Amino acid sequence: MAAKQPRELAEIVQLQPGRHRTPEDGVCAMELVAWMAGEKHSDHPVTASPVIASFIPQFNDALSAEHRHRLAAMTPRMIDSRGMREQEFERGRLLWNWMIESAVPTWLGAAQRQDLAALVCRHRGDALETVMGVIDVYGHAPVRPVDDHRTAVAVSAALAVSGTSSAYRARMDVSDDGGVSRARRRWEAARTVARAAAWHVAEADCQPEHEAGTSRLWRTAECLRESAFVLLDRLLAVTETRAGEEHAASVEVFQIPQPSSVAIDARDDAAAVLTPAS
Repeated sequence: MAAKQPRELAEIVQLQPGRHRTPEDGVCAMELVAWMAGEKHSDHPVTASPVIASFIPQFNDALSAEHRHRLAAMTPRMIDSRGMREQEFERGRLLWNWMIESAVPTWLGAAQRQDLAALVCRHRGDALETVMGVIDVYGHAPVRPVDDHRTAVAVSAALAVSGTSSAYRARMDVSDDGGVSRARRRWEAARTVARAAAWHVAEADCQPEHEAGTSRLWRTAECLRESAFVLLDRLLAVTETRAGEEHAASVEVFQIPQPSSVAIDARDDAAAVLTPAS
């Protein structure tokens, strides 16, 4: 398939969720990258960074059409983004920084546990074991009877929209440590803490499956979604030219959420939805 003009194609193609057999059936973000690069149809094009190629699919699928259009605008930058080993390692470091400095504290703060969020911000991965000992890591809180399946679906969707699931997936997909490293265990702990906090937020919401913007769960996910777009910009900048790096710096307009700002109007009757273990 002949290579297309990347920016022109990115502007006119509407990204779709999921994988597709051919471009005629639709394309997700990474399939569009393969198309623009003139590669064989694939959602893991050779031209792209393996870290970015692992981060994008779940994020693409979770976004609304409006925000997939934003993602499409970034796809030309993914062509030739595959870096040297040290550059991909740097991308892994950026993923971890975002997870431990933004995603985990934001979810804990939204669950009204700013104390635990501050602990993670202060001690990073070293705090995760302590946090897991305080919260119910299975995500079940005796707030009131809930439909566990409904809550699970809402939590999974929110974690995907927020980029939390994509960050974890990217780290696991590109890991070459055999699943036994300290870093991998910390990633698993971070995901567990984020999911448990999100679950408690969902249980505190009257109807967690509400449309975006109408519940604390979704407002938190949307807050992190913006941060995830900034993360993606930084991941791309690792292998870009000086001009590209200057462009990346110019668009970093979203600040990483801090624990003090992530309660998101959560002063309601379900304030203490994460409770210390007895």
